[in-house]
Amino acid sequence: MPEKKEKFNSYEKKYFSTQEVADITGLTQTTLTLWLRNKIIDDSKIRRDPDGRRLWTREDIEMIQKIKKQEGWS
Repeated sequence: MPEKKEKFNSYEKKYFSTQEVADITGLTQTTLTLWLRNKIIDDSKIRRDPDGRRLWTREDIEMIQKIKKQEGWS
């Protein structure tokens, strides 16, 4: 578990992969994708790299954690 917090608390890191976000939030990549498809997370606010992979920020991760609490997933 400390590894999850370590990834998030790494001040050098500006963007996180979907797998890292899944590890940090305790959700699966599939759940994140479903939340994007169902507009629970606004996909238009998530940056993408040149290959089309999502680049998540700390703010995105904090938003996901708030949604988890609101939806009773904590």
